[in-house]
Amino acid sequence: MGRQLAPVPVRTDTTGEDRADRAAFLAVMSLPALAFADWFVVTTVIRDVQCERYERGGVLDCGGSPAMEEAYTTGPLLTVPVLAVQMWLIGLAIRRLRSGSRSSLGWGRSRRGGRRRA
Repeated sequence: MGRQLAPVPVRTDTTGEDRADRAAFLAVMSLPALAFADWFVVTTVIRDVQCERYERGGVLDCGGSPAMEEAYTTGPLLTVPVLAVQMWLIGLAIRRLRSGSRSSLGWGRSRRGGRRRA
Protein backbone atom coordinates (compact mmCIF):
# COMPACT_ATOMS: atom_id res chain seq x y z
CA MET A 1 0.00 0.00 0.00
CA GLY A 2 2.44 2.65 1.01
CA ARG A 3 5.32 3.13 3.29
CA GLN A 4 4.80 3.71 6.95
CA LEU A 5 5.89 6.99 8.46
CA ALA A 6 7.83 7.05 11.69
CA PRO A 7 6.21 8.91 14.57
CA VAL A 8 7.58 12.38 15.12
CA PRO A 9 8.16 13.49 18.72
CA VAL A 10 6.14 16.55 19.62
CA ARG A 11 7.18 18.99 22.25
CA THR A 12 4.15 19.82 24.39
CA ASP A 13 5.54 22.51 26.65
CA THR A 14 7.74 25.53 26.22
CA THR A 15 10.90 26.20 28.13
CA GLY A 16 11.69 29.32 30.09
CA GLU A 17 14.10 30.45 27.41
CA ASP A 18 11.42 30.22 24.73
CA ARG A 19 9.04 32.32 26.80
CA ALA A 20 11.83 34.80 27.57
CA ASP A 21 12.72 35.13 23.89
CA ARG A 22 9.10 35.80 22.99
CA ALA A 23 8.74 38.33 25.80
CA ALA A 24 11.93 40.12 24.73
CA PHE A 25 10.71 40.27 21.13
CA LEU A 26 7.36 41.70 22.23
CA ALA A 27 9.09 44.23 24.49
CA VAL A 28 11.32 45.48 21.69
CA MET A 29 8.44 45.65 19.22
CA SER A 30 6.22 47.55 21.67
CA LEU A 31 8.93 50.05 22.65
CA PRO A 32 7.77 52.87 20.31
CA ALA A 33 4.15 52.53 21.45
CA LEU A 34 5.23 52.45 25.09
CA ALA A 35 7.39 55.55 24.61
CA PHE A 36 4.52 57.43 22.95
CA ALA A 37 2.09 56.42 25.70
CA ASP A 38 4.57 57.53 28.38
CA TRP A 39 5.10 60.86 26.64
CA PHE A 40 1.36 61.41 26.33
CA VAL A 41 0.64 60.61 29.98
CA VAL A 42 3.54 62.69 31.35
CA THR A 43 2.68 65.66 29.14
CA THR A 44 -1.00 65.48 30.09
CA VAL A 45 -0.23 65.33 33.81
CA ILE A 46 2.18 68.27 33.61
CA ARG A 47 -0.31 70.28 31.57
CA ASP A 48 -3.14 69.60 34.02
CA VAL A 49 -1.01 70.53 37.01
CA GLN A 50 0.22 73.70 35.34
CA CYS A 51 -3.28 74.68 34.21
CA GLU A 52 -4.42 74.46 37.82
CA ARG A 53 -1.44 76.56 38.88
CA TYR A 54 -2.28 79.28 36.38
CA GLU A 55 -5.94 79.00 37.47
CA ARG A 56 -7.25 78.24 34.03
CA GLY A 57 -10.36 76.17 33.52
CA GLY A 58 -10.55 72.89 31.65
CA VAL A 59 -8.26 71.45 29.04
CA LEU A 60 -9.54 73.64 26.22
CA ASP A 61 -9.09 76.86 28.23
CA CYS A 62 -5.43 76.08 28.84
CA GLY A 63 -4.28 76.07 25.22
CA GLY A 64 -1.54 78.56 24.36
CA SER A 65 -0.72 79.31 27.97
CA PRO A 66 2.67 78.95 29.62
CA ALA A 67 1.40 75.63 30.97
CA MET A 68 1.37 74.16 27.47
CA GLU A 69 4.89 75.40 26.77
CA GLU A 70 6.15 73.92 30.01
CA ALA A 71 4.37 70.63 29.34
CA TYR A 72 5.90 70.30 25.88
CA THR A 73 9.40 71.14 27.04
CA THR A 74 9.56 69.04 30.21
CA GLY A 75 7.35 66.17 29.03
CA PRO A 76 9.98 64.50 26.82
CA LEU A 77 12.65 65.02 29.49
CA LEU A 78 10.58 63.19 32.10
CA THR A 79 9.50 60.49 29.67
CA VAL A 80 13.03 59.11 29.31
CA PRO A 81 13.47 58.10 32.99
CA VAL A 82 9.94 56.65 33.11
CA LEU A 83 10.68 54.57 30.02
CA ALA A 84 14.02 53.47 31.48
CA VAL A 85 12.35 52.22 34.67
CA GLN A 86 9.72 50.36 32.64
CA MET A 87 12.35 48.69 30.47
CA TRP A 88 14.34 47.74 33.58
CA LEU A 89 11.24 46.05 35.03
CA ILE A 90 10.61 44.27 31.73
CA GLY A 91 14.23 43.11 31.76
CA LEU A 92 13.80 41.69 35.26
CA ALA A 93 10.68 39.83 34.16
CA ILE A 94 12.50 38.42 31.12
CA ARG A 95 15.42 37.32 33.29
CA ARG A 96 13.00 35.60 35.64
CA LEU A 97 11.33 33.83 32.71
CA ARG A 98 14.69 32.72 31.36
CA SER A 99 15.79 31.27 34.69
CA GLY A 100 12.52 29.42 34.99
CA SER A 101 12.00 30.19 38.64
CA ARG A 102 8.45 30.61 39.82
CA SER A 103 9.23 32.97 42.67
CA SER A 104 12.27 35.18 43.11
CA LEU A 105 11.96 35.19 46.92
CA GLY A 106 11.54 31.46 47.35
CA TRP A 107 7.91 31.81 48.38
CA GLY A 108 5.06 30.25 46.54
CA ARG A 109 3.79 26.78 45.88
CA SER A 110 5.83 23.81 44.83
CA ARG A 111 4.62 21.55 42.06
CA ARG A 112 2.98 19.18 44.53
CA GLY A 113 0.82 21.91 46.01
CA GLY A 114 2.44 22.30 49.41
CA ARG A 115 4.20 25.37 50.71
CA ARG A 116 7.90 25.62 50.00
CA ARG A 117 10.39 26.92 52.53
CA ALA A 118 12.69 29.78 51.69
